[in-house]
Amino acid sequence: MKKLLFLLPILIFLIITACRDKKSSEEKQFEVDINLIEKYLADSSITAQSTSDGIYYVIKEEGTGKRPDVFSSISFDSKGSLLNGTVFKEDSSGNLYTFNRGLRLGIPLFREGGKGTLFIPSKFGYGVRGYTGIPANSVLIYEITLKKVTLQNPDDI
Repeated sequence: MKKLLFLLPILIFLIITACRDKKSSEEKQFEVDINLIEKYLADSSITAQSTSDGIYYVIKEEGTGKRPDVFSSISFDSKGSLLNGTVFKEDSSGNLYTFNRGLRLGIPLFREGGKGTLFIPSKFGYGVRGYTGIPANSVLIYEITLKKVTLQNPDDI
């Protein structure tokens, strides 16, 4: 029993160190992603704004309709791609809360009828796990046209 008590602080130290390393790794990847996005924007002569979360966006057409919230049912056209130009397909309708975090954070920047582009760091996309056809730690680019927004009461979901 005394041996187990002696090992407990070592085990706690190892767990804390492992958690700290994971966070550090995520932070490093986020910095890499931001640098990649900023380089892509500069190389492409694109002027974009960024949210406090680190999502970059360009509003090409403001739109005049409703702005969605996380509970909204939406319909949108999108073209998803990676920084290297590889195109992937995303669903383009459903409840906003069902999409990746980057879309949940980025689509509310648009109004119904609005058009623009989102540049999403990997931690808000598919992160270290990736997704079918999307490698791990990939920055995502979405060309968005927000066609329809249906606001819903969260209690109805």
